[in-house]
Amino acid sequence: MKKFLLVLLFAVSSLRAVVVDLNDKEFDAAVLSSPIPVIVKLYTPRCGACIDFKQPFILASNMLSQYKFVELDIVKNSRIRERYQVRGVPSVLFFWKGKLIYRHTGSMSVKQLSELTKQYFSA
Repeated sequence: MKKFLLVLLFAVSSLRAVVVDLNDKEFDAAVLSSPIPVIVKLYTPRCGACIDFKQPFILASNMLSQYKFVELDIVKNSRIRERYQVRGVPSVLFFWKGKLIYRHTGSMSVKQLSELTKQYFSA
């Protein structure tokens, strides 16, 4: 079991993060004007659940490379927090063709995020 965990840890640590860190000014161009579906993670740096969700979000971004994965710190970027009335973190927002089509509040596993992504973007 230890050997498996070491191999898994090595595999996870060697993944290239394909998550883009955005700010308020970049949000509209990167998300609303995107030609591909976008999954947005809203977080705060000191949130325990947000820290726990970081790795599953990165893993999902590597598995589902046909989608754009971005994240935004809502402490530094309050305009987006207010625009989308974010009440809890982590929050995941799904955008397609400039429209918010789904939102989820709370952490989730890679499997859950993958299934939701396929459910909302497979049309």
